[in-house]
Amino acid sequence: MWTAILTFLMLMAGMPTFAAYFFYLGFAYALFYACRLYWGRWRRLAVTLVAGIGAVAIGAIMSLPYTGELLGSVGSNGYSDSRSNWSFIGLAPEQLKTMFFPFMTTHNTVNNIESMLYTGILAIITVAFTIVRFRSKPRVGFFACSAAIVGILLFTPYLDIVFTNMPMVNTSYKFRIVILLNFALAALLGINMDDLLSRVIDTMRERLAVWAVTAVALAVYVYAAFRTRGTSLVSENNVEFGPLQRRIAYLTVAVFAVVVLCRTCLPALFRRSAAFAVASKAMSVLCTVALCAAVVVDTGYFAMQYLPLTQKGSSAIPQVTSTIKYLQENTKNGEKIVGKNVDLPTDSAMFYGLRDIRGHALSMTSPDIKAYYTAIDKSAYESSPTNTVFKNVSNENLLRYLGVKFIVSSETQENDPEYSSGEGMKSVGDDGLLVKELDNPAPEVQLVDNIQVFDTNDEVLDTMGKRYQENTVFFSREYGAPEGAKTTMDAPTENVDTTADVKSVDQQDDGDLTIVVSSESMQYLLVNEYDDGDWTASVDSQETPIYKGNGLIRAVAVPAGNHTVKFTYEPKRLWWYLAATAAGAVVLVAIAVLYKREDEFFAGL
Repeated sequence: MWTAILTFLMLMAGMPTFAAYFFYLGFAYALFYACRLYWGRWRRLAVTLVAGIGAVAIGAIMSLPYTGELLGSVGSNGYSDSRSNWSFIGLAPEQLKTMFFPFMTTHNTVNNIESMLYTGILAIITVAFTIVRFRSKPRVGFFACSAAIVGILLFTPYLDIVFTNMPMVNTSYKFRIVILLNFALAALLGINMDDLLSRVIDTMRERLAVWAVTAVALAVYVYAAFRTRGTSLVSENNVEFGPLQRRIAYLTVAVFAVVVLCRTCLPALFRRSAAFAVASKAMSVLCTVALCAAVVVDTGYFAMQYLPLTQKGSSAIPQVTSTIKYLQENTKNGEKIVGKNVDLPTDSAMFYGLRDIRGHALSMTSPDIKAYYTAIDKSAYESSPTNTVFKNVSNENLLRYLGVKFIVSSETQENDPEYSSGEGMKSVGDDGLLVKELDNPAPEVQLVDNIQVFDTNDEVLDTMGKRYQENTVFFSREYGAPEGAKTTMDAPTENVDTTADVKSVDQQDDGDLTIVVSSESMQYLLVNEYDDGDWTASVDSQETPIYKGNGLIRAVAVPAGNHTVKFTYEPKRLWWYLAATAAGAVVLVAIAVLYKREDEFFAGL
């Protein structure tokens, strides 16, 4: 039951690849200990393994409302093929320095966050304790072997032939399995510290063993600290925080050394005391509290740099630069921006309330989005089919139709003739960013009179790209044009206020829209947001079709008069996924109710 619940929670977190890492580790764990416990009792062994796999399947089914769309699209959109070589990319030995201090400056060229080995200094210096009373500590062998195997995977190519053929994980960077190394080291820390703190070390042989491994651990740490004393510690936000992080690590090591001395020396002093048992227990509790406090401070301060809060205005998010402030002040009506191969300080414009049309998601592989973005820039998908990067915005008209008001670039980008956006790029601040303002971008919500109908989406994009026409919507029969619609261009296409008849727009927290309009003739209401097929619309509570306008956005026909138009997001497969979740929950409840019979069943095998 708990296996199913944990599977559900991991998948619900939204990173199936990382969940898959733990599935493989969990399967190895279950297989190893099931074989160890039930070897020779083949029926019990088989039923145990099948039950474990079934629990994972139940958890996966329950997670379908969160993962259904994602898991259903991988492999059919070029995503897997584009990442076929990523599973060979590991880490250089130099990155081992980050085991001792986080954000240690290296020549590492991969993601600094995802490739960091820091698990807290205590987890590193206690690894040597694994050999002390090795046979007496449960599970220590498995996690020690796991850490060793993952280390070989991370830093050598010797096991690549295995890793690159493992489904669910071979489409991701190999260095991301660092999470399993961190997990194994954390597990070893718990096992080793439990052994140190819960038993009485009362023989000289035991004391010498503990002192020896402690001396080795401290010597290695002192050597590492000495060799890296001049290396700065810089967080992902380029904030220098090394001095305090180092002091915290030194303090943690000092606390650990004191705890080792207390656990090995003090029992001998109180051995003959009548209150020995009470004193020993009290000392164990105090040592445990001291170590826990040190770990909390050590990893907690590190987490402040590692996991910046996502709320706008959080102190962990870099302050707005002069260019960002300029963009904020000039996009208050929902206008969008596009970054040309340039990242804002947090690598995400949303933290600053800016709407960048770039994206990093599987939705970027949708044929309509890909066609539109490729028409803007042919190189948009060169780096990845899921992560759009605009290097040369060659069609500004298509940007206007999307409501893009500013192109954001850099001096380096614009100094390259191949990628320059030409005249109009200017500096509005002192942060090295350049912006170009596009005149008259399409509003977020508007009513238009003219329509143009084509057979294919390519014809739509070609026509839109040649000229920016206001007060006009473009349809293709390929994507579904209104029945009987014909091209009509009777109304003006320049200097038209297409928002005049939009009286109010109310957007809910879940994205649903309520729009009040008033017009003298039939018009098309355009919402400049992506139409993924899961939206429904109603005019005065009467359901009405949504058409894909301009090759990408939502369009609804609205008759003359005063009307209320509502857009509601209703994923078509959501109810099937929710039903699957409910069925899985019923199975779990049944297992919980019948757990006694389950024990009796297994005992009979």
